[in-house]
Parts: sequence; structure tokens; C-alpha cells
Amino acid sequence: MKFTGKDPNGINQISQSLLSIDVNGVEQVTVSTESVDINTKLTVEGSISASQITGSGAGLYDIPTEALTADAASKIISGSVSASISPNKGLKINSKTEISGALYVSESVVIGGTFFGDASGLTNIPADALGDLNQLKSGSAIARISPDRVFEVNEGIVTEKYLGVSGSATIQGNLGVSGSTIIS
Repeated sequence: MKFTGKDPNGINQISQSLLSIDVNGVEQVTVSTESVDINTKLTVEGSISASQITGSGAGLYDIPTEALTADAASKIISGSVSASISPNKGLKINSKTEISGALYVSESVVIGGTFFGDASGLTNIPADALGDLNQLKSGSAIARISPDRVFEVNEGIVTEKYLGVSGSATIQGNLGVSGSTIIS
């Protein structure tokens, strides 16, 4: 077919292997022996089948899982953030994750790293996960419950109101008293 000009509303043969469909003088679709290019929106009622689709895939949604490769079916990717389903690790997310609402866990939970929050709802924490339960530490000061010495502190003790002792008290070293002292 010989090219004789472009119809502003119709199918035009641009070359031996290229057709165009024009509406109001604007090329809407080009069809060649290698590809079909759509210059405007494509709406399809029914189904589309293809052996290969190229491009970024941006804007595709509701793709059935069986249409994806096994690798693609197990991942969610947006920019540098991804989430994947792993047979041995379950849901794996490579970024800070915020969950609004409740998170229900039906089996054991292992948390690695740091827990943020007041931890008021945590229960059944094994003692070995907490370290030395018989001592308090702050800097170099340590107060501990000792089997032979009961309560032991490695630094001085300062009380704002009073120190009550019931029973006997043993003082090794000097006893400094400021203010009045009553001994009975």
C-alpha cells in the first residue's frame, strides 16, 4: 500500500511496516511488526495475555500471585524499603516498621536488637534474659542482695529523711554525726 497522506480520523499506513490510528489529528496508537505503542490511556474490559511485558510496571495492581515468579511473589518493594516472606524467618522487613493497632502473636517471639517503649505489657520474661536480677547498677555504683551479707552497696548511702535499723548495726571505721544523736 502506498502512503498518500494522513487521515486526521482514521487508520493510516505510515510505512510498509507501521500503522497509526489518529483521532482529531492526534496519533493515539502505532502498530508495527515489532510493537504496539499506545500514546494515551488503555482501558481493557476482559483479559490481556502476553508472552512478555517490558517496562517499569509502575501502576500495575491486583496482579494474581500465580502470575508472578516465586521471587516476586514473596516481596514487597518501594524505593529502598522491602519486605519479603522467608520460609525460615517469616516476614522480614529491612526498615523501621510502625504498626498501628494491635499485633497478635500466637507463638514464641524472639526480639533481637532494642525494644522501645515502657515495656509495661511484657510478661513471662525469663530471668536469664535480664542478667543479674540480684543487683542494681548505675555507673560504678552497685547495690546487690548477697547470700551472706544480705544487702551490700559498694558506694556511700545518702538518705534524705532517715535510716531505720531494727536489730543491731556494725560500723567499721568512723561514725560521723551532724546534728543531735539519741542513743539508748
